[in-house]
Amino acid sequence: MFGVNPKVFHLTTVLLHLANTGLVFLLAQKLLKKPTTSLVAAGVFAVFFSHYEVVYWITGISISLMVFFYLLALLVFMRFTDDSKPPNYLIFLVLFILSLLSHEYAVSLAVITPFYGWLFGRNLNKSTIIKLSLIPLGIISILLVLKILFAQASLVVTSPSPVRFLASVIKSFLFLFIPLPHIINSLPKPVLTVGFFVLITFLIRLSLNNKLRQFLLLWITGTALVFSLTSLPQARYFYLSAVPTILLIISLLQPAKSLKTFSLHSKISHLQLAGGLWVLMSVFSGITFLQGQKQYWIQNTRVTQNILTQFQKLYPNPNPKMQIYAVNFPDSINGPPWQAYVFRRGLEEALRLRYRVYPGNISYFRTQPLDGKVREDTLIDEKELHQLSPNNIVVFAYHPATENIEILNKAVGIIERYSQSKVRNGLRKAEL
Repeated sequence: MFGVNPKVFHLTTVLLHLANTGLVFLLAQKLLKKPTTSLVAAGVFAVFFSHYEVVYWITGISISLMVFFYLLALLVFMRFTDDSKPPNYLIFLVLFILSLLSHEYAVSLAVITPFYGWLFGRNLNKSTIIKLSLIPLGIISILLVLKILFAQASLVVTSPSPVRFLASVIKSFLFLFIPLPHIINSLPKPVLTVGFFVLITFLIRLSLNNKLRQFLLLWITGTALVFSLTSLPQARYFYLSAVPTILLIISLLQPAKSLKTFSLHSKISHLQLAGGLWVLMSVFSGITFLQGQKQYWIQNTRVTQNILTQFQKLYPNPNPKMQIYAVNFPDSINGPPWQAYVFRRGLEEALRLRYRVYPGNISYFRTQPLDGKVREDTLIDEKELHQLSPNNIVVFAYHPATENIEILNKAVGIIERYSQSKVRNGLRKAEL
C-alpha cells in the first residue's frame, strides 16, 4: 500500500508503543493503586533503553503487537478475578490467542495468569483456577501441533544449549535491573555471574512476604526463561520483560506502611531511595542510549536509500527475471549486541515493489571475514569475481566507506559452482 515510504511504518510503530505505554499505566494503576507511581512506571517504560528495536524497526512490530494483546489480556483477566463473569474470561482467551499468534513468547501469559489468580483472586477458589489454567495450556498445545504439522520453518531459530541458556538468563536479569548496557557489556563473565546471584538473592528476599512482588518476580522470570531457551539477549525481547521489572522497582516507592518485607523503617527508606535512584538512572540512561541508537538507525536508513538509488542509476531498466548477486552487504550498521539492522528481508521487498525484481532472484555472498556487521553469507574469493562470464546475472558489491554499491560484472560460472558446493556441504542453499 505504501511502497518504500517509511513514514507510515514509523507512525505505526510509534503509535503502538504509545498504546502499550498507556496499558502499562493502567496495569500500574491496578497493581500499585496510585496515579503518581503509575505515571512514573509508564514514563520509565516509554524511554527504557531496550525499546528502540520495536520503535525504530518495523519488523519489531510482532513484539509490540504481542505485548499490546498480552497486557490487554492480563487486564481483562484481572477483572475476571474480581467479578468472576464468564464473558470476561472468554475475552481474555481471545486476547491470549491474538497475543500468541503475534509472537510465540506470549506463552508466559498462560503461567502468570493462574499465579495471579492464586494470589489475588477474591471470587475464585483454588480448584477453579487450576481448571481454568488448563485451557490456555491446551490452546498452546494445539497451536504447537499445528505448527509441527504445517509450518515449514523449524520450531526454534537456535537450538538451546545449557551454557547459552544460562548466559542469556544471567545477562537478561542484569540488563533489566541495571539498565546500563555499555557497562554490563564490558564486565567480565565471572563478575556478571556473581552479580546475577547477588541480584537474585536480593529479589527473593525482597519478595518473601509481599504477594505483589512475588507475582512480578515470577512474571520477569517466566518471560526471561522463554526467550533465553532460543536466543541470547536481544533488545526487542526485553520489551515485555521490562513491564514487570519496572513495576517491581516502582513498588519500592510505595508508602512505608504498605511494605512488609523489612521491619525497620530505616531499611524501608533505603529501599525507597534505591527505587528513586533506579528510576532516575533508567530515564537518563534510556534517553541517552536511545539517542545514540537513533543515529545508527538514521544511518541504516541512509544506506538503504543509497543502495536503492544506486541500483536505479546503475541498472535503470532491470529485467524482473534477472539474477542479482549481492556481495558484502551489511547485516547491521554497528554490529552486536545492540544492532541497527539493515534490510534483512526488506531489500528483497523494496526491489520487488520498486523495480519488480523477483525476491527469489537475489542471492548473497561475501568476500571478507565475519566481523559482526557483514551478513553471514557464502564466502567467495574476491579475485574470481572479476573472472566470471557474462549472463543474465548482475553482481553488486557494497562499499561501507561510501555506503554505495557498484556493479562488478555480469556473470554466472564460478558463483554457481561455489553455491552448489555449499549446498552439498549443507552450509547454504542459493537459489540459482
